[in-house]
Amino acid sequence: MSRVIQILSRRLLAGVAALLMLAGAVPAAAAAAAADDTDWIALGRRLYREGIGAHGEPLSAVKAGGVTAQGAAVACIQCHRTSGLGGVEGVNVIPPITGRYLFELDGRAVVQQNIRGVKAFNQRHAPYDTASVALAIRAGRHVSGRTLDELMPRYALDDDSLRALLAYLKPLSSGWSAGVSERRVRLATVITPEVDAARRQVFKDTALAAVRQKNGSVVHGGRSMASAAEMLLRTERAWDHEFWELQGPAETWAAQLAARQAAAPVFALVSGLGEGDWSPVHRFCEQQAMPCWFPSVSAPPPESEADHYSLYFSRGLWLEADVLMQHWQGLPPDARPTRVLQVIGRDSAAAATPVAAMVDEDLAARGIAVERMLLDPADAAGFDALAQRLGRSGPRDAVLLWLRPAALRTLGTRLTTPGGGARLHASGTLLAGAAPALPAPWLAQLRTVYPYQLPSHREASLSVFQQWLQIARLPMVDEVLQSETYFAFTSFNDTLVDMLDNVQRDYLIDRAEAMLTQREKSRAEDEAREAAIVTVNRGPRASAHRPVPERRIATRPMPGRLLRADAPTQDTVAAIERAESTTVYPRLSLAAGQRHASKGAYLVRHAADAAIEADSAWIVP
Repeated sequence: MSRVIQILSRRLLAGVAALLMLAGAVPAAAAAAAADDTDWIALGRRLYREGIGAHGEPLSAVKAGGVTAQGAAVACIQCHRTSGLGGVEGVNVIPPITGRYLFELDGRAVVQQNIRGVKAFNQRHAPYDTASVALAIRAGRHVSGRTLDELMPRYALDDDSLRALLAYLKPLSSGWSAGVSERRVRLATVITPEVDAARRQVFKDTALAAVRQKNGSVVHGGRSMASAAEMLLRTERAWDHEFWELQGPAETWAAQLAARQAAAPVFALVSGLGEGDWSPVHRFCEQQAMPCWFPSVSAPPPESEADHYSLYFSRGLWLEADVLMQHWQGLPPDARPTRVLQVIGRDSAAAATPVAAMVDEDLAARGIAVERMLLDPADAAGFDALAQRLGRSGPRDAVLLWLRPAALRTLGTRLTTPGGGARLHASGTLLAGAAPALPAPWLAQLRTVYPYQLPSHREASLSVFQQWLQIARLPMVDEVLQSETYFAFTSFNDTLVDMLDNVQRDYLIDRAEAMLTQREKSRAEDEAREAAIVTVNRGPRASAHRPVPERRIATRPMPGRLLRADAPTQDTVAAIERAESTTVYPRLSLAAGQRHASKGAYLVRHAADAAIEADSAWIVP
């Protein structure tokens, strides 16, 4: 008996199997086989994800160029991804290696891959068996006999490790995830209780319009042609969507979420809205291995940088704090702040307090004096205290105003001038990208950390979104929130369509990591191309002396613009080259392990007419 079998025999599941056997639940031989298989799968999972062989030692393999590497550097997950369904490395296609693709001749086992915008699919091959898989892994030999690309390492893999790996690969990504059926997929959108009624309604209206648009394009028996593969395989699914509106204190949310999921399991949480502590929702998604797809939240949990299943637009307030501190460090030593006061609004305390604590700790370690105060709009004494502190401030003082719009308006009403000479900084995230409603003396001293596209460049990026609002008959109320919601649902749909019949949660995350950057760039180019083309109505009512009225048409989910005959032409090539975004963010991108799509922010200044202008370059901390 090998060392591995001795180790496996002591594992917990073997004991569980024995108890089941004694209870008469399963036959003794079946119980032993199930425990044995489970243990081999566990060892295979460690090998696949961590590069640790069945005997507990790091794998060793020869990579391209004859370089020998070990352990995590040659783990299968590095190229074949968590789902095992592969991806693209530059111009190289990484094929799927799950049991369904290795060992079966399944006509629906199709993975859609993408190289520089050209559609491609996994190549068919004869089924592998244990011997041919061993030859592929150890010697780089394809089942057809050809030599595999040198991108595939050549492993020194013992027989036990091979057995463990195959045990893990055979069931990997083998069926649909929870919440998925042949024709439908269940989704939910979480809203936390601190969101005010007006903002909640704007959010819900936008989300519902996106869901209606999606379901309106799906006709079973004659489905929309999102792609040639989707049409052929008939894999598009309608959405069953619901809002999970949480109630009560944050410590009860996990139980509420678990009850909802137990009652009617969903495949993913798409979008979402929270203005305080989002960590219970984040932790729930990690525990359930459930994707949480681009919620609109002020401050994602710090652990989101290392966790797997939640994707965010940015790090929110954490990002703003890092951008500001990097900006200060870039100033000449005699111009850097020596004292920093952080002012936190009562309605922003849940999101801002952890960030403020990090700022305090970081600045104190540099010898900078730090102070913090909570500002309650109903507390007149608090405004008096703040006025006194501002009055004593000088050019080496800085004040961080972690305040939402209502609190800033109250501040400007009670204190018409900030007094002193402190540098004042506001949060663009808490202001939702809008100009602060403050008197001119405040605006003259204020610089906002602004993680969004500058308004002067935003119209082109959001032109299709703005048309969509018109088609959906929705007013523009909150550009940042509504455009984020629109992007969350449309990008989710695009990704799901490209997944074809491989509707697994891990694959959704894999596709986001691999394709978001390319998807955003190609969509931006498509929209720029449409906007640059002038379409002229040559109907009987048109003449050289009568301008053609501007019309908007909806011929597809994301329509183009039909311009007036006398509209100025544009340089199409230049417009396409400039295109980089379809959101309020200058650019969105993800790579393996990244969970925040926008990485930087500007510092902006505010004019009395509410204009917003850059006061720095785009800063990526």
